[in-house]
Amino acid sequence: MCCSPPVANSNTSISCAAGTSCLIQCNPSFHACGGLTSPCYGNADTLHCGSNCLDCTQPNATAICAGTQCANTCNGFTFTQCGTTNGKPLCGSWNFDSGSANNEGWTLGAPLLGDQQAATGLTIVQGPSGSLAAKVHYVDTGNIAELFLQFNTCAAGVDLSGRRLRFSVYLSGPNTLYFSDGYDVSVFEASGANCGVVGVDAPVPIPVQQWTQVTSNTFDTIGVALCTGISPNPQIVNSFSIRIKLDQLWTGDIYFDDIQIL
Repeated sequence: MCCSPPVANSNTSISCAAGTSCLIQCNPSFHACGGLTSPCYGNADTLHCGSNCLDCTQPNATAICAGTQCANTCNGFTFTQCGTTNGKPLCGSWNFDSGSANNEGWTLGAPLLGDQQAATGLTIVQGPSGSLAAKVHYVDTGNIAELFLQFNTCAAGVDLSGRRLRFSVYLSGPNTLYFSDGYDVSVFEASGANCGVVGVDAPVPIPVQQWTQVTSNTFDTIGVALCTGISPNPQIVNSFSIRIKLDQLWTGDIYFDDIQIL
């Protein structure tokens, strides 16, 4: 019995099994997916990693296939206490270039102190500078609304002592914005009950129609307690938020980009 030669550039070889059938095999350093014999992918292929052909691509991380599973590294801070999922760590920088449907893990959280969520429609779009950015629409109809852009780490909490949060923000709307509370970074402890506010270095008035970079104080310099009190270790958190509250019943779009734990 004669077997047809393998397809060119398929990374396979063909042999005759017991003189009755043709056996297709992947060449050395290549593998197929899920018990199949073809197609064959390189053992370092980050889109088809290991025999399960895992997709190792991940926003804000360098995808690495370590032969049988993903072994990615973050392009910045890593929440090491959260471990990994299928070889993918939880990363502490977000540039939104992925355009991911889950907004790279950011959500609109619930405001504190009885205020209303002023933001709707969180999505990744082309920002004012041309690159992708996260955008929300902000509407304050009664001067009791504020924006809470929230990120959850993991249930056990992570130690952010000595760390800061930096982000770029762009307000597209009416000019001359003074603030009542302005920018804050709110921190929620791993207990789920305690929270507080980390101060930031923000300009007054808040600029519009331009990107402004804002950096918080360190997470272990919690200021005013907003919930049931602050424990001795408020830097152990499982959630944090970028909080913006504007006066003048302001309405417009707010863009965020290049958020990172420092």
